Amino acid sequence: KQSSGHHHSFAPFLLPLDCFLASLLAVTVPLVRHCEAKPKQSRKALPTAITDRKILFMKQPAVYMMASRRNGTIYTGVTSHLQQRAFQHRTHSMPGFTKQYGCTLLVWFELHDTMERAILREKQLKGGSRQQKVSLIEAMNPDWHDLYEEIL
Repeated sequence: KQSSGHHHSFAPFLLPLDCFLASLLAVTVPLVRHCEAKPKQSRKALPTAITDRKILFMKQPAVYMMASRRNGTIYTGVTSHLQQRAFQHRTHSMPGFTKQYGCTLLVWFELHDTMERAILREKQLKGGSRQQKVSLIEAMNPDWHDLYEEIL
């Protein structure tokens, strides 16, 4: 049974590219782009949707799978920052399995409310068969499309 922790559409949670890049540099993510006027109100007074979309992927524990291609090599991982981690895999900025085997496509992910639960789920998936992983991927993403753009 699939967890309800993942979603199929993320359009309301899209972040501007400059905000995403700023987060990669460990800079405070602006709630408005640099070309827009800064809001006069405090961050706490901003609409919930803006702060929620920032939190959803920025600091949300997640289990994810990267693949080299459809039915190719699969890597299963866990992170507290899915956008940043997927970017690292895509750009081969970290040495390791995904760089060696070319796993650059984010093909599946599942969000969790705590890192402990995410780690337990990752261990469960890593202990399972390849077919179980393929079934999860195809239930969420039948064509193995790269889901990276959906989490920005």
